[in-house]
Amino acid sequence: MSEVSIDQILFAWDDPTLTGPRGLGPVATSLPPAEVVKWEQRLLSPDWAAAEADQHTTGEAALLLLRFEQEAAVVCKRSVRDPHGWRGSTVAHALVGPAHLLTAEIALGLAPWAGWIEEDDRFAGERVMEAVPYDALRLTARAGLVEVRNRARARSRHHLAELFELVLRDPEGCFTLIRPEGDAAELVCAVVDVMGESPAVPWTFATREAVEPCTPNRPRIVAVTEPPRPDLAATGHRARLGAASIGVSGVAGSGDDMMPDLAMALAVAYRHGGTELVRALRTRGPISTSDDALDWTPSWAGIVRLMALTAAESMAYQETRALHAWAARAKENWAELDSAALAEVIDGLAATGGDFAEVADKATAVAVQRFMTGVGDEQALRGALTRHRPPAFLVQAELRALAARATQSERLRYIERAVAMGLDFDTPEVNGLLSAAPTAELLSAVARCAELSPDLALLLMERAAARQDSMRERDKSIAAMTQHDFLVPAVERVEPRDLATQSRILQCMLAVSYGEALADAWVIREVIQKSSGAPVLLHAMIAQVRDPKLATLILEHAGTRWFADQGLPPPSRALNSSEPAQSLTTQQQQQPARPLGAHPFKRWWWDGDTLTRLLVGGAGVIAVVALLLVVAAVVIGLRIL
Repeated sequence: MSEVSIDQILFAWDDPTLTGPRGLGPVATSLPPAEVVKWEQRLLSPDWAAAEADQHTTGEAALLLLRFEQEAAVVCKRSVRDPHGWRGSTVAHALVGPAHLLTAEIALGLAPWAGWIEEDDRFAGERVMEAVPYDALRLTARAGLVEVRNRARARSRHHLAELFELVLRDPEGCFTLIRPEGDAAELVCAVVDVMGESPAVPWTFATREAVEPCTPNRPRIVAVTEPPRPDLAATGHRARLGAASIGVSGVAGSGDDMMPDLAMALAVAYRHGGTELVRALRTRGPISTSDDALDWTPSWAGIVRLMALTAAESMAYQETRALHAWAARAKENWAELDSAALAEVIDGLAATGGDFAEVADKATAVAVQRFMTGVGDEQALRGALTRHRPPAFLVQAELRALAARATQSERLRYIERAVAMGLDFDTPEVNGLLSAAPTAELLSAVARCAELSPDLALLLMERAAARQDSMRERDKSIAAMTQHDFLVPAVERVEPRDLATQSRILQCMLAVSYGEALADAWVIREVIQKSSGAPVLLHAMIAQVRDPKLATLILEHAGTRWFADQGLPPPSRALNSSEPAQSLTTQQQQQPARPLGAHPFKRWWWDGDTLTRLLVGGAGVIAVVALLLVVAAVVIGLRIL
């Protein structure tokens, strides 16, 4: 597939030109002769390539975009002096090609293109020019458009609003801007960005003309350096920005209050949010007809984001009124905002000072509901609601409503989120839900919230430590402890610097979950096997058990683990020890497998000493019973005899 290229033509004063004798005409091109004649007839007229850009200065560039059905031309021209030093001559460099490639945005972005031929280059004598690859032009135009757009957004908000109002009253019309300040390309860029590009009525423009063009096939936006003569009929709506309120044909508006508010809202949006926010406001696509403008309704997300972006600014009453008017016109739909956008709105509206207080309250209520139910980006919502605490009554009401139809586990999650938003621990809602929560749920909640809310985690452990649970409830607590490494990571986050306090907290958690079961060697082994073996946990276990043998078992494991961490094997045992200590691994290999279904609170009968006593006692009972039976049989036999 061949690369698409854009052709060039240079118009200047020469003798001869490519198509005729001495005069202003094409002097260099990449086109074949027949195409040169066609474009000369289109462009070399008193209104365009031959017309002066400015009657008073030379060297200032004018940029034009002209359309001829399916073809278009981007022209950069300068008013120069001819070879004899006389004023009134022009150098015009044109890029010509398909209209769908040479759009208004491409043309505006080509303003700083380095390929435009300057005045000093026009006498180089080269008659043949190279076509320009379109991809290279497009990349240049993309970067150039950013520069033009940034300058356009920096324009006066009031001038932009006047211009937008002028165009909104007749979106299909033509407009003449009289002596605009600065580069008119910036104003054209603002109109194209805000109104959008419609294939039915594409935007064309001329940024610097000496006089208003009289031809009916004029560009839609023309900036002139001289006021039009009053006796000449206007070919478009004339306006001098900043002079007065603008309506159709440059007179005051017709009393329709919607257009000034719409224009001001778009000006504020364009300055603060650029094209992205304008497109969010303009949900139905380009505004290409008067009906589009009359029926225009902004998106709720767009208008609320606009309020947030401008909240910190000191705005005039007219601007604030415009935003309020369009917020009232927009259909309230918070679902349009994702969590990140909602957090952005809350951050922005926090500085409103009352201008948008009602919208700020609604945004906060929506964010609280989403955060409590875990809908959307939790991190973004948590950040916004932590920076800007919602009212306590709002959080309490949401907590009550959700807890009424939630499971115990869900209720604790709601408490975690409510506390993160600043709800006090002593509120009736928090106290009531914590009192009703099972201990196992409290322990699981500790593991979840320790990192983000260590104070809440400590409160949950205090509540759990005061419990006196049944064996069945303790079994659930043991499962929760095992699942979360016996709360060691959570306790380290709650009390990161004090190991002694960590140990005391873990002792309480072991007591509330295991109780007297820690007196069982099997339970000790199970905890050691299923935990990470953190030293603080082993310390808490030693402090919790009362049997020296169990403490020795834990200490031996701690020592074995320490040697392993240092890369050393366990030390050899003393052969003459009356009760040689065994490593945990050796004990595990020698001990019988744990019976299936064994419960930590029903293992007293499995202790070796107790089993021996039971067997000996049982044998003695059986022997006594057998002896009694023999004696009874003898007595009965004697009586019979």
